[in-house]
Amino acid sequence: MPRRYHDPDWERLDRESFRARQFELLRARLTKVGATNPFYRRHWKASGLDLDTVNDLEQFSARVPVTTKQDMLADQQANPPFGDRLGVDRTELAGLNITSGTTGIGQEAYGLTEADLQVAGDAMAHQWTWAGLRPGDVVISTTPVTFLAAGLAVIEAIRQSRLVPIYGFGLDKKLLLELIVRHRAACVFAVPNLLIQLQQLALAEGYTREDFASVRAIVSPLIMPPFSLVEQIVEFWGAPEIGRAHV
Repeated sequence: MPRRYHDPDWERLDRESFRARQFELLRARLTKVGATNPFYRRHWKASGLDLDTVNDLEQFSARVPVTTKQDMLADQQANPPFGDRLGVDRTELAGLNITSGTTGIGQEAYGLTEADLQVAGDAMAHQWTWAGLRPGDVVISTTPVTFLAAGLAVIEAIRQSRLVPIYGFGLDKKLLLELIVRHRAACVFAVPNLLIQLQQLALAEGYTREDFASVRAIVSPLIMPPFSLVEQIVEFWGAPEIGRAHV
């Protein structure tokens, strides 16, 4: 596979330069948040943090206190619905992420500005670039789209990359296969189990690899399957697999 860059200015940096640029951006963010965000100002003051002593990434890890889910929920309860960590006027919000609530103790809510959405989308858009996709390519995305961050970030990444999405979460698998063929999809975004199920159904329905010749890449949140499973997926679809677990 040819080497493709989504953001060459970052991806071509050596490790030392990369970390230096990381800290430069982080330092600017710490200064701004410390000056303008009531939640973090209180949180850092309570820990005794002096931002002037944070001069590299190692000091950041050692000195800046973590926040917990309980911290976030307490902030929301005191200042509903977002807490006073929001950091912007509510008229600037363009989106909302809510956590799943699987811990059983509550759901955090995060208001998002246009800039936040841009960052969320860009954090995933590189997978399309690395997969060799181009504007106008059709992507079959089976990730669930709710109030959770992952699905919404996929939508934004597709928009930024000017791809043509078919959102197929929950669709009948036979219909998914028909959509891939009919619309000449260039990419399928699905978990390994679904890819194997689609493969088994395709064989049962009489499809061949040639029917999926338009598919140039498979993108999957791998979650560490056996490598033999990855090889099986690649062999059937005839396309390289770009694993989210590797990016």
